[in-house]
Amino acid sequence: NVLRPGSGPGPYHYHSNAENIYYVLQGTAQVIIDGRKILAGPGVAIWIPPNERHGVENVGEDELRLVEIKAPASSDFILVPEEELPGD
Repeated sequence: NVLRPGSGPGPYHYHSNAENIYYVLQGTAQVIIDGRKILAGPGVAIWIPPNERHGVENVGEDELRLVEIKAPASSDFILVPEEELPGD
């Protein structure tokens, strides 16, 4: 995935039957997992178990490049309703 600076957060969602791993190649990611914010730079991997609500945003000045691994790849993608989004 490539996220440009200032592009805003990706959709806050979860997968009921899949694990995710984000591996940052370049830039600075802010990953939100069940409302908890985690900053991650190059070389950092973040594991997200099934049913954990999550999203990612580029919070740096450069492109954010990350590898997303999802297993199984054919898992669901469930958007979190707006009224359940985490606050700042």
